Amino acid sequence: MKTVNHSIPNTATFTFTYETEGGLFAYPLSASSIELVGGSFDRLAKTNEVWNIAVLNEAGEDVTFEFECFQD
Repeated sequence: MKTVNHSIPNTATFTFTYETEGGLFAYPLSASSIELVGGSFDRLAKTNEVWNIAVLNEAGEDVTFEFECFQD
């Protein structure tokens, strides 16, 4: 069951990272932007088109699974 973490502030900036055959990509995104694109990246990961998806908070801590889009 997915749970929404309402404590994630949308004003915070997170670093969204992933890898493809083209290399490592990293983008600064808001929480709402991560939820918007995260589901698509999660589906791409299941077909091995992207891997090593991670969301880091401003302290550099991995908070990937605090986002609903990355919960199975």
